[in-house]
Amino acid sequence: MRFFDRERGRSGSAQVLLPGDFARTLEAYGRWQFDPPGSGIDPTRIGNGNIEYELFMLAQTDGDAFVDAVAAIAIPAGEWALYGGERAVMNSVGPDTSHPAYLEMMDGAIAFLRAQGYGWIDLPPYMLRRWEQTREASGA
Repeated sequence: MRFFDRERGRSGSAQVLLPGDFARTLEAYGRWQFDPPGSGIDPTRIGNGNIEYELFMLAQTDGDAFVDAVAAIAIPAGEWALYGGERAVMNSVGPDTSHPAYLEMMDGAIAFLRAQGYGWIDLPPYMLRRWEQTREASGA
């Protein structure tokens, strides 16, 4: 199997197939995305050498299936893989998606970064907006 693949499910909807070790790919991608020079990660060693193009192309056929597949791996893996999953979707589908699994990844990524001691200054503006929205909704 190629690094990424698509197939049709029984219902005819697209399914995104990701390799079994994709959580490690998301972890490396997340660390590199957060701090490219400080991560010590060569992005040409993530995926097949052009991870952002690979993710973008995979998301184009069915963005929802892509989000579901990434979330199914990133959410249970947590930490940097969760952040990497959020970034993979944001960079491939866009930050305006309201897909519930993407929002769950973003909320988890924000919580992870805050738990690691990173401040609000370390978060991109779209994450700050999401944090403000969820804080207002919860009455916190």
